[in-house]
Amino acid sequence: MKTMLTLLARIGIAAVLLLPPATVEAKGPDIAEVAALHQRAVAAQNAGDYEEAEHLHRKVVAAIGRIPDFPLNEQARQLSNLASVLNLRGRPAEALNLLRKAQSLLAKNPSQDPAQYSTLHFNLGQSYALQGAWKSAEQQFQEGMQVLRSAGVSDQTYFFESDAGLAYVYWKTGRLGEAKSRYESAIRFVRTLVPPTHPVLRRWEQEYQAVMKELER
Repeated sequence: MKTMLTLLARIGIAAVLLLPPATVEAKGPDIAEVAALHQRAVAAQNAGDYEEAEHLHRKVVAAIGRIPDFPLNEQARQLSNLASVLNLRGRPAEALNLLRKAQSLLAKNPSQDPAQYSTLHFNLGQSYALQGAWKSAEQQFQEGMQVLRSAGVSDQTYFFESDAGLAYVYWKTGRLGEAKSRYESAIRFVRTLVPPTHPVLRRWEQEYQAVMKELER
């Protein structure tokens, strides 16, 4: 459960390599290099440096491709990580292709980590939303939330990414009251994680203000 909560505290849903330190050391320098690259990528993404995050996530994906027998489900995780930053950089079609590859890998080698599936759903939801596929986006956000609930996560603070994603869908499909509520929930929580200048927080606040203006008409 601790791992799941750590994952959900990432801005932009960047997952972590689920390899404990002892395993990293046992598997040698290649795995250690990947783990170090990944931590740098997550740090850059959480700091809002999406160009650097993309560069580092790509290096992670390339590095694991050179490691024999690297687990397919962990390859899927890293493709999802890269897709998350592509969504943040406004390239959802490219992200969607990676996420579909991740789904295919997970079909061959399922993960035991529910957070990996919820993260995948949320990233898919974001890709669909950015392309105006509202029904598919809403479905993915809802499915990601259901994965968490089925895993026993009940604290609503861990649903802030899906709250923001659904808020955007509701806004764009005219459900302004629902959008307002979801944005308020997401923004209230993310303000406890990042500074006021963080690009994700600023974007959500701008979207929230747009919703409020429409409600006032």
